Amino acid sequence: PNGKRGALEVDGEVHEVYTIPMGCTLYKAEVFFKTEFPWFETTANLTQDSFFSQKLRDAGFKLYCDTSIRCKHIDRVTSKVYE
Repeated sequence: PNGKRGALEVDGEVHEVYTIPMGCTLYKAEVFFKTEFPWFETTANLTQDSFFSQKLRDAGFKLYCDTSIRCKHIDRVTSKVYE
């Protein structure tokens, strides 16, 4: 809302989103055929996640997040598990 990034409500529904984090993501192979390489790049303004999300939006794809799926993230340095 208001052009600011915020957390997505975990309501068990599927929502259209602007950027998708890459930790637990499925893509159809066609997204790689319909976008130009490099697919993932870190820039001064964008993380790899935001860069790829922008490429997909530019190619006409819509991005969705299913909040009924719970993923874990394990920090490689500390081994701390985030849910």
